[in-house]
Amino acid sequence: ALPAAGLRRRFGRELPQWLAQACGELPDPRPAFVFPAQFAQRLELPAKVADASMLQFAARRLLASLAGWLAARSAGVSACVLQLEHEDGLPPTEVRLAFAAPTAELARLERVLRERLAHCRLQAQVWRLCLGASSPEPLNARTLGLFGQEAALALAPVIERLRARLGPDAVQGLSTCADHRPECASRRLSETT
Repeated sequence: ALPAAGLRRRFGRELPQWLAQACGELPDPRPAFVFPAQFAQRLELPAKVADASMLQFAARRLLASLAGWLAARSAGVSACVLQLEHEDGLPPTEVRLAFAAPTAELARLERVLRERLAHCRLQAQVWRLCLGASSPEPLNARTLGLFGQEAALALAPVIERLRARLGPDAVQGLSTCADHRPECASRRLSETT
């Protein structure tokens, strides 16, 4: 109810300006939200865990956050790293999740994590999980094939599951080379898409 001059004398010159911005009488320029370029989130466990398969429930919360972050960016990841931190000063155990094609689907992230944790041996009890993804890739819009899904997209979960179970070196692809000799017309690829 006081005039701006009276408010300025009593409370300083910032208060009338703030009130005018709050009422919409003056522009209120805010800095634009800068979306983080990399995903990094930590989760402290309520109790120490000695079995790697028991970490899946807690890691699901981190994966759900990652899926939300990716959905907001319209992006996917080909790989991410889950670090299992130990309290005894030991270096963290890294569980690398690799995918055949960039994905933002929570179900695919969980499936690969489940397979990787099933083969993980812990050196000590885990008290904190850290999930990081440093290189999101844009997800291109794809048209569906004759039966509702693209062949490469249908094959990607199978490749991911095989890599998680057998190891990344056990699953390889083939690429054609321009050579007239049949035995030299193809070569092995370590990354299959």
